[in-house]
Amino acid sequence: MAGLSAAADAILMRHLGRGIDDLVSEGGAKVIARDLAWSEGPCWCPGAGQWIFSDIPNNRVLSYSAAYGLGLFRAPAQNANGHFATAGGTILCCEHLSRSVTRQTPDGQWQTLCDSYGGGRLNSPNDVIEAWDGAVWFTDPTYGILTDYEGARAEAEQAQNRVYRIAPDGTVSAEIADLKMPNGLSISAERRWIYVADSGADMGPEVAFDAEGPRDVFRYALSAEGRVAGRGQPFCRVLKGVPDGIRTAPEGGLWVASGAGLERFDATGARLGCLAFDKPVANFASGGEGDDEILITASDAVIRITKAE
Repeated sequence: MAGLSAAADAILMRHLGRGIDDLVSEGGAKVIARDLAWSEGPCWCPGAGQWIFSDIPNNRVLSYSAAYGLGLFRAPAQNANGHFATAGGTILCCEHLSRSVTRQTPDGQWQTLCDSYGGGRLNSPNDVIEAWDGAVWFTDPTYGILTDYEGARAEAEQAQNRVYRIAPDGTVSAEIADLKMPNGLSISAERRWIYVADSGADMGPEVAFDAEGPRDVFRYALSAEGRVAGRGQPFCRVLKGVPDGIRTAPEGGLWVASGAGLERFDATGARLGCLAFDKPVANFASGGEGDDEILITASDAVIRITKAE
C-alpha cells in the first residue's frame, strides 16, 4: 500500500533536520547512480533481491543490488515512471509513452492492465500501488503528454486528471477527479485513508512554476469495501516545490518527497521536519532484505541509505 517500513521510518527519523548530502559525506548514505536525466519510480523487488528505478527521459529502468551493483533492467522502457511490487510477486508499472498501467508476467513480458477509460486513452499514468484487497490504484496526470521530454506530446483524451482503481476482477473505476495533477499516492496502514499528492503548481517544463497553484497532499476516506467515500481534504503543504512521491508512516503521518527533500508530517498534517537536499526529490521507497533500506530518487541521482551505514 506504499507505506514506509517501521525500520526505514526509524532510520529517517533519526536524521530528521539534517541534510542528505551530510549523510553521504559522512558515509551514512551512498550515491549509487549519477548523471540521470530524471530519476523516479524506486521499487524493491524481493524475488530478485534488487532495487529498480526509472530514468524517465532516457527511456530506461535501472537495477541495483549490493552484490552486483548497477545494471540495466529494461530499455526501451516506454518512459516508465512509477513501479510497485505486488504481494503476488509481480511488478506494476506506469508507462508514459504507452499511456498505460502494465504488469510484468512471470516470463518477463509486460501485460497491459489499463490504457483507457470511458472510450478515451489515459493521459500518462504516474504512480501505482496495490491495496490490501488486491485492487490496483494509479494516478493519471498529463506530464507524459505535455511535451516529448518524458513521453510523447499529445492531446488529452480525458476531461479530468483522475485517480483510478482497478478491481481484482479488472473493473476500472474513477475514484478521484477533483485534483489538478494527481501524483504520488499511499494508503494508511489501518486502511482508513488514501493520500494523494497534487503537484498542479508544476505544469511541466514549458510553463512557469505557479507558486499559488496546488502544492498539497489531500486525504480521502476509504469505505470498508475499499472505495473512496466522500470528498478529499487538504492534509499538508510542502515547504518548496511540489509534493511528488509519498509514503505513509507505520504509526500515522506521512513522508513526502518535495523540492525541499523528504518532509515528515504527523497524523494531523503538522510538519515535524525535513531531511533536506539541494535538488528536488521525486520519490523514495523502503526495501532490502531486512526492509531497512531507503532508496531516494533525487533529480539526476539515486541515493541508498541502509541501517548498516
